[in-house]
Amino acid sequence: SALVDALQQLLGTGNPAQRKMAAYCLRDLDARSPAVERALLAALHDPDTYVRLAAISAIGRLALDRATAAQGLIELLADPDARVHRVAAAVLGLLGERSDAVRAALKRASQSTDASLARAAERSLRLLA
Repeated sequence: SALVDALQQLLGTGNPAQRKMAAYCLRDLDARSPAVERALLAALHDPDTYVRLAAISAIGRLALDRATAAQGLIELLADPDARVHRVAAAVLGLLGERSDAVRAALKRASQSTDASLARAAERSLRLLA
């Protein structure tokens, strides 16, 4: 639709607040398509923390290629912002991708000195069990 196309465009070109809200709107519209997925995967690497958080939330719901989405989330387990790596750990469990790479990354995260990250990773490991 024209709305989804406009939001997808905004996700790549808007200011940080627009990019963040575009990701949330795409999620809430349940806009599943390869093009939306590509835009969200790119947004996982956005310089703005809040855009990355929104992209994580959206890709968790909209991923078509769960293995690729999981790989993007695994990379965010090392994000310098604690909020990002905690949410990435939580969404990895919801994504349902049960690969060895996902399990290994969550196992490492579950041993973190960041108690919130460890709890999120443990919850995700239980969900994937």
